[in-house]
Amino acid sequence: MPTPTSRTPMTHRSTEAPRRRTVTFISFVLLLLVCVPNVVVPAHAASPDLTVDSIWLEAASAVGVPITQVSPGDPFLIVVTVKNTGDAAASGYYLDAYYDSDYGRGGPDNIAAGEVQTWFVGPLTAQAGIHTTRWVVDPDKQIMETDESNNLKEFSFTTSSQSAPPTLTLTPASGPAGTVVSASGFNYQGTVCTLTSQPSGLFVSQTCTITAGSLTGSFAVDTSALANTYTVGLETDTGSTDFAIATFTVTPSMYTITFYTDPASGTIAADGISKTNGLTGAYAPGARVHVVAIPPSGYSFVDWTVSGVSVDNPSVSDTYMNISGSGSLKARFGLPQFTVKSKSTLGAEFSGAKITVDKKYYVTPFSLALQGKHSFTAPSSVTVSGVSYKFARWEDELGNTLSAGTLLSYTVESSNTLFAVYNPPQYSVTVYGYDATTRKALSGASVYLDGNLVGTTSSRGYLVVKGVYAGLHTFTIRMSGYLDYTTTITVSRSTTLKAYVTHTS
Repeated sequence: MPTPTSRTPMTHRSTEAPRRRTVTFISFVLLLLVCVPNVVVPAHAASPDLTVDSIWLEAASAVGVPITQVSPGDPFLIVVTVKNTGDAAASGYYLDAYYDSDYGRGGPDNIAAGEVQTWFVGPLTAQAGIHTTRWVVDPDKQIMETDESNNLKEFSFTTSSQSAPPTLTLTPASGPAGTVVSASGFNYQGTVCTLTSQPSGLFVSQTCTITAGSLTGSFAVDTSALANTYTVGLETDTGSTDFAIATFTVTPSMYTITFYTDPASGTIAADGISKTNGLTGAYAPGARVHVVAIPPSGYSFVDWTVSGVSVDNPSVSDTYMNISGSGSLKARFGLPQFTVKSKSTLGAEFSGAKITVDKKYYVTPFSLALQGKHSFTAPSSVTVSGVSYKFARWEDELGNTLSAGTLLSYTVESSNTLFAVYNPPQYSVTVYGYDATTRKALSGASVYLDGNLVGTTSSRGYLVVKGVYAGLHTFTIRMSGYLDYTTTITVSRSTTLKAYVTHTS
C-alpha cells in the first residue's frame, strides 16, 4: 500500500485526460481510485438506478488485462464498473471502496442514464493471504433511485506464491486402529497448520510443522475408530488455497465369522477347530481358513452358503474360506440323494425299467432321499424300442458288481447311483466272402466285428458269428491281395451278410 496520508486521491478513467478529485482520508491507507466513463446513453425523465456491476483485478504493468492470480509483492489494481440502469442521470454521487480494513471514497461525480463507468484503486502491493474488496455506490443514499438494494458488491481473492497445488501424503495409507501415521507434503505457505479428518474421530493426537514450504506431521489413529476410509486434510493459516487432502483406510485387526449348520446337529471344522451351530471365530484380514463340513448321522453335505466371506468351491465339503470381512459361513446338509438308473451291458442307458424300492414301484431313472438299509428289486426283463432285454446284474456307479440276482439289499450311506444292468438280445450273423469279379467264395478271409477279429471264412467262404447283440455293428473282411471290405448293419435278428471283396490291381 502507498504511504498513508491525510488525503486519498480517487479519480475515474475517461476518454478525456484523467480527472483527479481529492477525498477525505478516513482510514489509515492511501487509495487511488480512477473512473472512466465507457458508454453514455441520453437520459429521459425518470429515476436513476446506480449499481456496482462487476469487479476484477489487473496487473499494474498491464492495465486493461484482467488477471486471476496475484503473487505476494506484485503491484496490482482493483477495478470495478458502475452502471446507471435507470432512466435519469445521477449527479454528485459518491463511491466507497474497501480493501480488507482499508477504506477510501471517490466522487462526487455524475453519470448519465445507461452510462457505464470504470473505476480502479491502486496500484496496491499484494500480500499473501485471503482478501476481500467491497464497493458501495451512493453510500449515503443521497440519490433518489429506483432500487436501493443493488448498490453494493464484494469480491474475494487469494494472494499466494505457490506454483502448484499443495500435496499431502500419508504413510502408511491404511492400517488398523492405533496405527501411527506420518504426514508429509510440499509447497505450503505460512507457519500454522491443522490436521482434520472426515468422518471425524480419526485422530488421537496430531502435530505438524511447516518449514520452507514443506510439511511434516503425524497422528495416531484412534483405537476406537471404525473400519472406514477417512479423508485427512491439512489447512494452513494462509487460507483455503493451502488445503490438501489424502486418505487413510482403517482396517480391523481381526474379523468375526459366525458358523452355522443346517440341520443344527452338524458341525464345521475350521482349521481343525470344531464349530457347532452359532459359534464364532476371529480371523485376520486376508486369511485362508481350511473348513470341512461334517454331516450328522444319515445326512450328506449339500453346499456352503456365505455372507461377507467366500469359499473356493461351494459344492465341496472340504474347501477353504477366504476372509475379506466379518460375516458368516453355513454348511447345509440333507438326506443322501440316491439315484437308480438302467442300462445295457453295452453301456447305453435307457429309461422305463420299473424298479421296486421297499415294495414301492419307481420308473428309471429316479432319485430318492434315502439313508440306511433298503431293498431294490429289478424286473427280469424289459422291452426297449420293441426289443427284449434280460437282467444281468446290479452295479454301483464305479462299475462294481453288487449282485447277479434281481433282488438287492443295499445300505445307503451317501449320495450315489445304482444301475440295473440288462443284456440286449443276441443273434447270429453269417458272413459270406466273395471275389467281387469272379464271384468265387473266399476261403481264409479274416472277419472283424466292431474292430475285433472273430474268425476266418471256411473253405466254402463263410463264417457264422454267434452272440451278436442287437444294435448297430461294423463288419470288416480282410484278405491278402484284396482291398478291405467294411460295412455297418443294424442287427435285430439272425441275419446273413454277403461281402463282395475287390482284388487289388
